[in-house]
Amino acid sequence: MYIVTYTNVSTSHPSSCYPDDVLTKISPTGNVTYTCIPTTSLYADPSPLVTINQELNNIINQGYKLIETNSPHTSTTNASGSTISTDQRVTRGTIYYFAIP
Repeated sequence: MYIVTYTNVSTSHPSSCYPDDVLTKISPTGNVTYTCIPTTSLYADPSPLVTINQELNNIINQGYKLIETNSPHTSTTNASGSTISTDQRVTRGTIYYFAIP
């Protein structure tokens, strides 16, 4: 199983992505890789979504299938629990689960 998370980071995070957000990929063998994602609004710049799409497609191209996506529920920016918040940013705390069918 692959687990992928989209989160914000602190200055001490091992990814060195701060002040950007990070896409963390954990492979079935436990290998952890990080991809820095700009924190811009998708209204202004679609590059965060482009990068996430490329990273998720890389996993799918290895034969994995997306089996679950969880996004946090917050009252101010993500009332529906969707992966895109009402301020047009990718929702921090989203988790993607991939498995071999």
